Amino acid sequence: MVVQVIHAAQRGRARYHIQQLYRRRSLAEYLERWLNRQAAIAQVQVSALTGNLLVRFDPQKSVAEVASLIEAGMEAYQKREEKSPAAQPGKPQEQPVEAWHLKSVPEVLETFNSSAESGLATATAAENLVKYGPNALVESQGRSPLEILLDQFQSLPVGLLGVAALVSVTTGGLADALAVLSVIGINAAIGYTTESQSERIIRSLQQPDTRSVAVLRAGEIQEIELKEVTVGDILILRPNGYVAADARLIEAKNLRIDESALTGESVPVTKTTEALEGENIPLAERTNLVFKGTFITGGQGRAVVIATGRYTQMGQIQRLVGEATATETPLQRQLDEVGSQLVLLCGGVCGLVFGIGLLRGLGPFIFLKRLYPWRLLRFLKACPPLQRQP
Repeated sequence: MVVQVIHAAQRGRARYHIQQLYRRRSLAEYLERWLNRQAAIAQVQVSALTGNLLVRFDPQKSVAEVASLIEAGMEAYQKREEKSPAAQPGKPQEQPVEAWHLKSVPEVLETFNSSAESGLATATAAENLVKYGPNALVESQGRSPLEILLDQFQSLPVGLLGVAALVSVTTGGLADALAVLSVIGINAAIGYTTESQSERIIRSLQQPDTRSVAVLRAGEIQEIELKEVTVGDILILRPNGYVAADARLIEAKNLRIDESALTGESVPVTKTTEALEGENIPLAERTNLVFKGTFITGGQGRAVVIATGRYTQMGQIQRLVGEATATETPLQRQLDEVGSQLVLLCGGVCGLVFGIGLLRGLGPFIFLKRLYPWRLLRFLKACPPLQRQP
């Protein structure tokens, strides 16, 4: 294992990269806990999506010493895994992660014990499917209808209208209360309908895919369900079809794939089988790889599966979306600020008028009954003038 220093210009702060950490979430969580227990480490952030670590440590320690601590944590994790490799037999194991685009076709096939001519053996495919789990994305949980409905009432203006309706009922203004409640109900209905439609669209995209896919197994081309594809399988890529999993190409004949759903590139990418050279090659430039969910626009080819399910690039994006917290847009923040300011302004005006009413001898109960915006001017005109004290 190699811990590479990426940036260490600031004393007591450094960024490291570990190739083995990439897409291994359990290792990232263990390493973060392990390093936080070390006295020399002040703070650490570990990302399995990039394979990077951001560490804040005692300035008296050197960058090399911190790298040694990181390596010790990696070794502790490996020893723990070696002691209990089958502690949870029903739980799928993590799939191997390498820079597959830098490896040759024979190396990739040898890693997965597969063959370009016959594919995986039936027994090996069944074993891999149990070992690594099905080729399916984890469905993220959305908001329930009750949560969506309750969210429509969690704002200051709506709360103020609710208080106004309660005061109206208390003071006998039933018609006014019904009018205010109607406004609240219409606002809630519009918001609930709009957000429910959005949730249904998101959930429809997460429905299990039941399409079949052609693979080469035991020397024969077979049609299997998408979820049964496993690492080491040889995918048969044909025009007007979707790629079933992330895979390394072993054969490509004028193969062109639309990867706009993943990389944003609007032009189909022409694929090759040659191993690439260099470090940190962007995803869009890995021309010898194909990715789950992308569309085959032309040509044909074959590819050995290197990742399935949540370990695919699409799976990583889904995980990021699921873990992300929704943030308010600048317009939403401005509208909330304006709403709060209007509430405070109206509250100040009502308080001022309430005080004037008390000074003029109007009882609090009667005053509350009269204190509505559409009655405010009429009320002020009807009030007698203040009596000057002798």
